[in-house]
Amino acid sequence: MLTNYRAFDKEALAFRQQRQESKRLEEKLNKSIERELVDERAKGEHAIREYEKKLQDVMHNKRGEIKKIESYHRKMSGTLEKTFKAFEESVKAIQGDPSITDEREKIKKIDAIANKITSSLFTKEEAEQFKKFASSMVIILPSDRLQMSRMHRPQIKDSGSSRVTYL
Repeated sequence: MLTNYRAFDKEALAFRQQRQESKRLEEKLNKSIERELVDERAKGEHAIREYEKKLQDVMHNKRGEIKKIESYHRKMSGTLEKTFKAFEESVKAIQGDPSITDEREKIKKIDAIANKITSSLFTKEEAEQFKKFASSMVIILPSDRLQMSRMHRPQIKDSGSSRVTYL
């Protein structure tokens, strides 16, 4: 509790003086730094401009390769999109199949499809990288009620191979 105002006033005065002196010294230091580093700053800015110019030249000269990369990315994206839709349809078909009553059997079939897709499209290293990424991902799913949403972290198990298992 603050009861000794005289002592506090003394502390407050010292605080204000220290704050003012600190500001003055900071300004002096900043001016000194700016003054002493004028040449280095100019050289740095010049180097950045030269780098950007050179980068633009390289990008211009390599535009054929860039267009090829962009084309590959569009094709790969299309393949992934088609694969995802086919996987979704397969999962729905398996989950809706009345002849498969055991949930573990359904999961086993879905895992087999997922493993086939993963091993067909990606290297072992890429699959491991995806697994690490997916295990840290949080997905927000809308709830049945409009006023509430729940967060869901996909359950991914490391089965010791390059495949990803969803729990």
